[in-house]
Amino acid sequence: MINKKIPLFKPYLIIICSSLVLLILLISNIGYYSHDEWQKLDYILVHGIKSYIFAFGSIHVGDTFATPVRPVSFIIQGGYALFMENYPVVVHTCDVLSHAIIACLLYKVILRFGGCKKMALIASLIFVVNPLSMIAVGWSAALMDRYYVLFGLLTLLCVDSYVRLRSSSIILLLVLIFSFLSIMSKETAIILPSLVCLILFKDLNFIKSKRFWVGLIVWSIPAVTYLIYRLPALIVSFSNHVNGTYSPHLSSVVDNVILSFLYPFAINLAESGNWIFISDTYLTIYFCIHLIVLAVVGRTLGIKYVFFYLFLYFICLVPVLTLPLVAGQYLYASGLIFSVMISSLIISTCRYNFILRISSLLLVILVVLHSYYIQLNVYQRGECMNTAMVSMESVYLSSSRPTQVFFKADPGAPLWIIDSIITGRGRIGVYDNLSLKSLQSDAIVSPNNLVIWMNKDCIEYAK
Repeated sequence: MINKKIPLFKPYLIIICSSLVLLILLISNIGYYSHDEWQKLDYILVHGIKSYIFAFGSIHVGDTFATPVRPVSFIIQGGYALFMENYPVVVHTCDVLSHAIIACLLYKVILRFGGCKKMALIASLIFVVNPLSMIAVGWSAALMDRYYVLFGLLTLLCVDSYVRLRSSSIILLLVLIFSFLSIMSKETAIILPSLVCLILFKDLNFIKSKRFWVGLIVWSIPAVTYLIYRLPALIVSFSNHVNGTYSPHLSSVVDNVILSFLYPFAINLAESGNWIFISDTYLTIYFCIHLIVLAVVGRTLGIKYVFFYLFLYFICLVPVLTLPLVAGQYLYASGLIFSVMISSLIISTCRYNFILRISSLLLVILVVLHSYYIQLNVYQRGECMNTAMVSMESVYLSSSRPTQVFFKADPGAPLWIIDSIITGRGRIGVYDNLSLKSLQSDAIVSPNNLVIWMNKDCIEYAK
């Protein structure tokens, strides 16, 4: 009996173990990605974990829809914060393991909807190292982009069990629970009930089924309830009276669609915002590579798969396409169908000529290279931030420990790392309620003020 069960779990063990090996750069990162992680820890150090849970685990309307209401994700993040200072490897390992679990769910979904085991395993392994996934995995504070997908996939499997496998109505309770957890992880989950189209893509006749509509309605209940509850914030967000980083503008849609489409093949692009520094020639090449890949998909699998791919690639981006920028972590869900597409291409081109098979292999190499470029970028950023924070604390302890501290950077030093450390924060080591501000190197500061400088090696010092 035991021997018969081993093959059943073997693919999942392969996916999990591969994740731990292939993402070792992310796991071994000794630092973090931005101030978001540290802000949560600061709150816990001052107010305690119980107060944190009540403050960040509550459900509220918010001033605008951009105000994050993500109690599930924030509570998990609070748990991470307890290990941040002394055990960063625990935090990053949890990030990678949650990603691996989602890859396992992708494997299950592919099998459920008719894919073969070989294609499912290849797709899951590609998803593990997918460049569209890397920022959301490497940036601990982006865990909400993973967890809404995790609970969303669980919801999809439960709905499919109810509709196609005709499971007991009791499973609708799980649909409701997982859908609620998904929407409470990130508001983007309001779009996930549209994934029932996978059932119709498998067999359009299910549109006549009562179970199909019941499953869709139950899945939609948390999303509709959430939208009604936060309707005042939603109205404010789309009025002309709100400006800010997350203010929606229809003029951003075209640029964001282009950026999202070319990103997986932009091998010298980590943070999506840096695309403005890449020449139009390279951006056009990256965009065309994706177009060529879709042309091959249409030729080998059929044109309907191209439209289906585009629908699933962009569906989870719909809520953020109007923002000034589609950040890298927002592309996490798009990585699912991207991985399936690459896997399908590998399997299907095996029946065609040698050139197509080699092209598929080169495509995988290109994707993996981009993934490791992003991983290295995240690792170096974390290493720099850790060096800066350790040396910052050392300089501050050696000073008179004033309540106001200014920061400047030498030529070529990453001032934005300082901004990532101090934004929205007032803490250096154990010292709290400080005023921290970064300045340009030529800014005039009183000699009586403490000015901490950063060199190009991320080491901070006092002149």
